[in-house]
Amino acid sequence: MQQEESLKEQRRDYRNLTRVERTGQVLSDITLTTDQLVSISQKIINTCKENGDVIELSRVFQIIISKMKLILEYKQDEFIASHGTRYK
Repeated sequence: MQQEESLKEQRRDYRNLTRVERTGQVLSDITLTTDQLVSISQKIINTCKENGDVIELSRVFQIIISKMKLILEYKQDEFIASHGTRYK
């Protein structure tokens, strides 16, 4: 029974590791310009100031994700406009 639990735990750890590796591979294909980084940083700073100079880390990630969605949608639209098909 304990060996079975150990195997389940090893499989779970392996799945998590491969998930992180795949995410890393996808993210390594995404590049940002200085202006985009400034925009993301400014949104984080402004939100922090609005909340009494503190911000939860989860909120930082939410801001990054929302800004990245906009950037990726824009890149997708540019790609479709120039190639007539979706990217990846």
